[in-house]
Amino acid sequence: MPFPPLPTQIKCPRCSANFVAQVRTVIDVGQEPELKEQFLRGRVNYVQCPQCGGGGVLSTALVYHDPQKELLITYVPPELNLSANQQEQLVGDLVNAIMSELPAEERKGYFLQPKTALTF
Repeated sequence: MPFPPLPTQIKCPRCSANFVAQVRTVIDVGQEPELKEQFLRGRVNYVQCPQCGGGGVLSTALVYHDPQKELLITYVPPELNLSANQQEQLVGDLVNAIMSELPAEERKGYFLQPKTALTF
């Protein structure tokens, strides 16, 4: 699994309990096809507080890659309050992470102009 979820410390906005959640920043459905359905159902980065049961989707930057459709979508939530330069750097790092896992012949032009999602 080239892009495993990252253990991330979360503070529940409802009860203030701290817990660790598994957070994904890269979804490559070429490598992990089962993530496509989770993504389409809004279940990627969905967490539930073990203390109070409150849950929701975390606000985190995300890159979605579907090599079969030559589709690369980036999402940076406005809640992160990043400047344009910071957003570009973050997206560039995530796209480069995907490209570095691909053989040279699979790196195509669509990587240079990813689509931007306004919502997730």
